[in-house]
Amino acid sequence: MDINPHTHFLYLRNFTYFSFFSEVHHSDHVATTVVETLAITAVFLVSVAANVGAAAMVMWKRRLLTNKTILTLNLFVADLLFVSMIPLIVAVRWTVSWMLGYTACHIVLYVICVSGCVTVTTLATISVERVQAILRLRTVPTLNRKMVTATLFFIWAFSALTSIPLSLFFTVMEVDIPEQERVHICTLKWPDTAAEIVWNVAFTVLCFLLPGFIIVASYSKILQIAKRCRLRLRPRDSQSPVGDALEYHVSRQDMKLFRTLLFLVFSFLIMWSPIFAINFLILARNFLGHLDVSSTMFFWVVTFTLANSALNPILYSVCQFKNSWRRFCCGSAVALMVAAEFWEQGDLERTVLDQQPIPMMDRNHSEELPKMQCGFINFVCSFVYKFSRFHIEITPMFDGLTINRGEWRALADVYEAKMKAIEDEKKRLEGGDEVQEGGKSKTCVVS
Repeated sequence: MDINPHTHFLYLRNFTYFSFFSEVHHSDHVATTVVETLAITAVFLVSVAANVGAAAMVMWKRRLLTNKTILTLNLFVADLLFVSMIPLIVAVRWTVSWMLGYTACHIVLYVICVSGCVTVTTLATISVERVQAILRLRTVPTLNRKMVTATLFFIWAFSALTSIPLSLFFTVMEVDIPEQERVHICTLKWPDTAAEIVWNVAFTVLCFLLPGFIIVASYSKILQIAKRCRLRLRPRDSQSPVGDALEYHVSRQDMKLFRTLLFLVFSFLIMWSPIFAINFLILARNFLGHLDVSSTMFFWVVTFTLANSALNPILYSVCQFKNSWRRFCCGSAVALMVAAEFWEQGDLERTVLDQQPIPMMDRNHSEELPKMQCGFINFVCSFVYKFSRFHIEITPMFDGLTINRGEWRALADVYEAKMKAIEDEKKRLEGGDEVQEGGKSKTCVVS
């Protein structure tokens, strides 16, 4: 690696610069690095699989793009960006000396901080968007392309700008190690200590405390609205609150989303607090010479924080799609049992009564079951559950019916696409049979 001729030389024992990912005092380098590599590689693999799987699940369940869907996908993108730095970290743990060049040194911790700031800012944005949707009485999720685009631009620009000092002041330096050869480390070189203190405090407030406060305030507002909704559902002789000109409604989906956000915020708070703490310890070691912060300690703190990118999609999937997993595991068996009972009834009509059963009970039309279920839901079930507009207690059942219809509709679309492809292929073959060699028709010959 090319080294700047003006690079500084110093001893690490002076505690002037922190080596971050380069550990130069390992007594058993190979064994320790193997354990570190296995741990952080596991975090990387789980994180990639969990985020890709959660994103696919969101796209499958939310076929129509909405504001909160795009913001949720932004969370998974930030987590994937977060763990993308793991290969560089592993390489440095093995080589000890920084051999990845100046560009990699400028971006490693910068990308980590940007992705973390994007994650917590996106969580705060989702909470604000949901509060606005409730206050504006929007019961149907919508997509405002301009608003979402501007919001995403602001989130990424804000995160990039607040983290820019890490990119500017991280640099490669050559250091002398007593009784060892010179090594290169990627370290943070601030122009003065005051600037480092100001940035650490400002970044913690803007990208950690402020978004957390916004989420707590939004959740408190939702709880207040939900409480007023419950009061309106009391018997008529009870006194209802006076002074609310508008009657807001908090759906079960909104409450479930906010509970999910709280879990994500708590996990973020728990798993990101150590890295903020160790950054302040690294800052304090400039004033307290006896304070020892090793690169190994920093590595494990970063690994613990990186694990948040694997935990986030898992928590989101468990909180948001637990009913889907339950339906996937149990609902399919129940549906097949009901269908088998219908087909058995149809078999009896065909063999005993010697009459053709209706298509829903005809085993020969089993592939059309999703289409028939959609018709049954549309023309029978929906009219019953539409009374939920007058009785809010049965709204969850109507919501479940709507979700169920969407699942059957997806299966029906697959079947219809399959049948259309078969029909198109059949027409193509029939059209080909009418053409003779030389392009003449078999059915009409003009002499």
